Amino acid sequence: MRSGLAVILFLFFWPPTTEAQLDSLDWWISSLIHLDSITVTAQRDGFQLEEFIRIVREDDSFYDAFEQLRLTNYLSEQEMEFFDKKGKRIARHQSLTRQTVQDSCRSMVFLEQTNSGRMLKGEEFRFYTAKMLDHIFYTHGTVCPTPPGLEPKKESKMDKHQGELKKLIFSPGSEVEVPFIGRKTAIFSEKQYQYYDYTVETDTLVGQTPCYHFHAQIKPEYLDRKESKTIVKEMDTWFSKEDFQVLRRDYQLFYQGLFRFDVRMHIDLVQTPEAYLPRKIRYEGVWKIPGKKPEKGWFELRFLEFSPME
Repeated sequence: MRSGLAVILFLFFWPPTTEAQLDSLDWWISSLIHLDSITVTAQRDGFQLEEFIRIVREDDSFYDAFEQLRLTNYLSEQEMEFFDKKGKRIARHQSLTRQTVQDSCRSMVFLEQTNSGRMLKGEEFRFYTAKMLDHIFYTHGTVCPTPPGLEPKKESKMDKHQGELKKLIFSPGSEVEVPFIGRKTAIFSEKQYQYYDYTVETDTLVGQTPCYHFHAQIKPEYLDRKESKTIVKEMDTWFSKEDFQVLRRDYQLFYQGLFRFDVRMHIDLVQTPEAYLPRKIRYEGVWKIPGKKPEKGWFELRFLEFSPME
């Protein structure tokens, strides 16, 4: 239970099933989806809804975008705030960092950094949320890939939590073991799809990029039930019409049981000459586990400049 936020943040997944089951589910779910009139027209012109559902389910482009960050020089700014139970701000962090990659090894310098309130405990972040953010997006010292032929060093608990968090943010289709939750996050499973309404609409994101907007939302009759039949309350994903690349994803996770949480996440990707890369990542919410005080706060990362490694 010490890995409270990690448990909360890696909840967005669906467990593995056979290909035959998946094909059948794709067909069945596609028959339940509401389409707007423009998408209906696109379907007549060759848009395959069943194939689109498979793409939604299998997408790993967010994970690829994160992996590309390891090979990219970039400038990024970060903000974090935490609040007490009355909503009063008790801690704040701001920083501006630059990552440099040379010979596949990456390092980072803090160009600016300010901490106020109860943000630090000694020289380290006080809040677990902040520690996770630091472990995933801040590089301390020089980090190089493991040379061929050498075994990677044994993962620490934080490393394992980091891996689960990356799966949540960048590869929500990955298999992850989650205690106490079971398969309640598998929104396309035979047990879960009955609780959701699905829609596909034609939309346009900033920059006038034509997209298909996939929306999954818990049905109203299940929204206020205490038994927590679902974890993902709402999920939106925007796919480029041109190549089905994911450009944006928003979702809300809620659970009340042995531990409780209510969090929202927003991730934007941007296309650079070399690859798709994260442009903005935002988290906000509250979580509580037995024996720990609730953590309520938000963080936002904004990536400002990109250039390939030397």
